[in-house]
Amino acid sequence: MNKSHIRKRAALLLCFGTVAGFVHAQYGSPFSNLATTGSGSSPMGLTIDAANNLYVSNYNTGSISKITQAGVVSTFATSVGARLDQMTIDNAGNIYAVSSTGSWSSSVKKVTPTGSVSTLANVPGGGLGPTGTIGIAVDKTSGNIYTTDNTGNTVSRITPAGVLTSFTVGSKPIGIALDGAGNIYTANWGSNTVSKLSPAGTLLATYPVGPNPWGVTIEPVSGNIYVSNAGPYDGGGSPSPNGTVSKITPAGVVTTTWATVGNAADAITTDAAGNVYVVNSYGGTVSEITPAGVVTTLNLPTASGTPQTQLYPWSILISSGRAYVAVSGTDMVAATPLVASLPVTFGSINATQEGDMLSVNWQTVSETNNDHFDIEVSQDGVHFVKAGTVTSNAVNGNSHKALRYVFTTPLHTALSLAGLSVLALGIGLLAFNRKNKLLMLCLIAAGTGLFTVSCSRNSDLVDTNKEANLSVRIAQVDKDGKKSYSPVVKVIRK
Repeated sequence: MNKSHIRKRAALLLCFGTVAGFVHAQYGSPFSNLATTGSGSSPMGLTIDAANNLYVSNYNTGSISKITQAGVVSTFATSVGARLDQMTIDNAGNIYAVSSTGSWSSSVKKVTPTGSVSTLANVPGGGLGPTGTIGIAVDKTSGNIYTTDNTGNTVSRITPAGVLTSFTVGSKPIGIALDGAGNIYTANWGSNTVSKLSPAGTLLATYPVGPNPWGVTIEPVSGNIYVSNAGPYDGGGSPSPNGTVSKITPAGVVTTTWATVGNAADAITTDAAGNVYVVNSYGGTVSEITPAGVVTTLNLPTASGTPQTQLYPWSILISSGRAYVAVSGTDMVAATPLVASLPVTFGSINATQEGDMLSVNWQTVSETNNDHFDIEVSQDGVHFVKAGTVTSNAVNGNSHKALRYVFTTPLHTALSLAGLSVLALGIGLLAFNRKNKLLMLCLIAAGTGLFTVSCSRNSDLVDTNKEANLSVRIAQVDKDGKKSYSPVVKVIRK
């Protein structure tokens, strides 16, 4: 596609970037060229299989390229269809790609894992005009395929057998997404709305959003819906220099301009930490937006003689710790690693002692796959013992909002545990040779002393003058048993 042709064509829609294998995303390095799909191929759509092989639909050549994680490119299928656009993949590894005839009609092509190509169904929509892209999604439970009709006001449901049923939505839908319950959401370019339909096709709600919405995605933990809005077009067919993102809560509360992004906001997806990613097709950039709405602009790699504004990125996908972008203007797929951080982001942590009672108060900013917290106490800031456990308040261990926790225990109980742990360590050394005997005797003496004294509520270990060095840390334990720690905090005496 040349520049003039792209300017006539709508910016992509969305990419169903499934997040897997990482807990928090923020770009840790600039994008680099993962692979090139062939001169003049114009890569458009992206999808990925269970083995992390990437598949790219090439608009100009009508082929699908396969790219390994090492960047090795091969042609997976040829002569799939004219003007290949967006793609999706089912649980069996079958790929479904939209092929447009250029006369406002399209077909859904099915490509099996062996590369065999067939036409699943003919669908309305597509073409070369200002809304030339139509969306596609798959319900991985039923196997049904959904496409949008960007020339009318319907969404098509196609069964695995190729039976097509149409449902009415807003004007000129482009982007499409499904939630975990099978509800359908469409971004309606012609009416500046998002439609929500039940799995049976009943219209459940219509939400007003920003001008010229293109992509729609659903953050699965919070249930928030995010919509990329290209912005108003001028008389020459160019979008506003700044697109926007609208946010819709599960309760239906709409923030029309939740974030301002780059030129021609198009593809949109989220990660497991609730961050939102938007490709700006006429700006040659990716916008990363935190759950709080903070925007960071990330440049894509340029090629010799190709300015940033002529890169034309169309799709974005996030999977297994990497982000991928289809860059049509340079026939490349760009990628960047994502930096994994702790599954729990801690906020404030305070520990206080009042008499014999130890109280620990803390806040989490976000939690991913979290099961529980172990509260650990130390008298030297180095050796810690568990004083108790608090179960995560996050639903299914996942939350993108602030949660508060309180833990209280008699201090002598925690110190008794500390003494027992040291005593056990000393006794364990009995199994070693004589060189460890002196250390063993010291540890047994220390542990016995700690345990004996701490059992007394009036002991010196809880004396105001002698317990100024108590410290606390919080161990966060994942559902898979992995553990990470908060910073160590000093216990403040009241």
